[in-house]
Amino acid sequence: MSGQAKQEMLIPDAYLSPQEIVGRATTIPSFCLFSGGHDSVVATHLSVSAGYAKRVVHINTGTGITENRNYVFEMAEMFKWKIEEIHPPESSYEDFVLKYGFPGPMAHRYAYIWLKERALKKLVQSAVCPPHNRAMLLTGIRSKESARRMGYNSPTNRVGSTIWVAPIYYFSAIEVTEYMERHGIPRNPVVDLLHRSGECNCGAFAHPGEMAEMEMWFPETAKKLHALEVQARNAGVGCIWGKGGKKPKVPTFMPLCVGCENG
Repeated sequence: MSGQAKQEMLIPDAYLSPQEIVGRATTIPSFCLFSGGHDSVVATHLSVSAGYAKRVVHINTGTGITENRNYVFEMAEMFKWKIEEIHPPESSYEDFVLKYGFPGPMAHRYAYIWLKERALKKLVQSAVCPPHNRAMLLTGIRSKESARRMGYNSPTNRVGSTIWVAPIYYFSAIEVTEYMERHGIPRNPVVDLLHRSGECNCGAFAHPGEMAEMEMWFPETAKKLHALEVQARNAGVGCIWGKGGKKPKVPTFMPLCVGCENG
């Protein structure tokens, strides 16, 4: 399930309802990926309520803000979702940094593979078995410029044995807010303060001033990253979190990082 794998659009880019989007994907083992973001919580609530997915999965990258993880599990308890937390296999974000340095934009693909793609590959492999040869992953991706920049141009996309499905692909930001209000879904304070979910802080696309924001609102996370900067400096590798740099021009299909490059 490499970021370089061939991507196959399954349906044309025309307005479809969430039911039509999921229905055209096919009936196979399915998982709803919940990061903690508002788009993600709406997609998860809609998908579980409608029976699109019975299993909710949260990827613990090891770099996330504790308050975001707390929100994820509070929502799972509130709505009685069966949630599973998965981790990058074998090695951590700290291992990555101490080997390669903090990732900048050009190294984002490698951070994505290290922190998210390997864990998902293991999840999909555990679900793909006869008579099925595919698994469906539902996300909160919406149709917007950031999604297109990350190679996500359709509400359903097949990459190898994985079918990526975005049931709220055609929702507007206003519709997301209205859905949350209508169904009594609390807002994530991390999103309201940082304007992102905070489940991953690899720093590849960190914007100027983002560390200062974390120092203000989530000092424990900032403290851990600063400690890792010291370790990286002692190891003789790139020692600045969120160092910036030139961004890649060619979009790579990395659906769990849509919006990261906005900084």
